[in-house]
Amino acid sequence: LKQTLAEDFQSEVPESSFPRRLDQFAGALICLSSLLMILEFEWEGRNAGALLGQDFQVSEHTIPFRVADALFDSLFMLEFILQIVANGQ
Repeated sequence: LKQTLAEDFQSEVPESSFPRRLDQFAGALICLSSLLMILEFEWEGRNAGALLGQDFQVSEHTIPFRVADALFDSLFMLEFILQIVANGQ
């Protein structure tokens, strides 16, 4: 009886692929953002090493990282808004 009720409920609720795709998009964004953070931390570590006398050159080019951070912030906000709209809350 329990299984029959569960099957009836699942058959009545249409499965939308939009929330699933949105979750996949968010997961990909998180992975890409994590890779960007790894690169940024490596870059900052090399700059710190150069200031401590290591054989690295100091680079002051932070603009690409700032632009990428702003882009990811905007995309995460868009994903958050789309999650709210998709879930109807």
